[in-house]
Amino acid sequence: YKPDLNATIDSCEVYYPGLTKEQAIRYFHSENDRTIYIGINKDYIIVENNGIGYKIFTSGATMSSMPKVDEEVMLYLEQIVREDFLGLYGFDTKEELEMFKLLISINGAKAALSLLSISRINNLRYAIMMGDDKHLCKAPGIGKKTAGRIILELKDKIKKENLAEDIESFGDFED
Repeated sequence: YKPDLNATIDSCEVYYPGLTKEQAIRYFHSENDRTIYIGINKDYIIVENNGIGYKIFTSGATMSSMPKVDEEVMLYLEQIVREDFLGLYGFDTKEELEMFKLLISINGAKAALSLLSISRINNLRYAIMMGDDKHLCKAPGIGKKTAGRIILELKDKIKKENLAEDIESFGDFED
C-alpha cells in the first residue's frame, strides 16, 4: 500500500457538534477549549488552541474578518498533506471552505486562495457559471488558460438552484 500524498486527508478529530465526519468540516472550537487569534502575516494567520500555536493559510476575506488580537476566533479547517508539505487552511464560513475544496481540485491551494481573496464567493460562482474568465484572471497567478479550465471543470459542479439565491444578494457584480 502506498498512500496518496497529494490527497486531502480527513484526520483532524475536532469536529463541530452536529456535523458528520463525512462532511470533513473541521471546526477549531469546543465547549471547553478556546481558540485565540494571535496575529496575521501576508498569507496566513496564527491562532492558539490549548497552548499550541497554529499557522493557518487563509483568504483575504477571512483575514479581514479576524477579531482583535487575543480574542476568540472560529474557523472551518481543511488539512492538506503532500510529500513535502503539511498545511492547515482556515475559513470564516462553510461556504468559503466548500468553494476552496472545489478550487483546489483544479489548480491547487495557492490559486484557490488567490481567487477567494479577490472576489466574494457569490461573485466567483457567478463568474464561473457565466464563463467570465476576465473576472477570474484578476487573481494573481490565474491566467486565461487556467481561468478557462476552472470554468470548464466547475461550471457543472456549482449548483444552479443556489445561484438564484446568490444573484439576489449580488447587487453590483464588481467587488
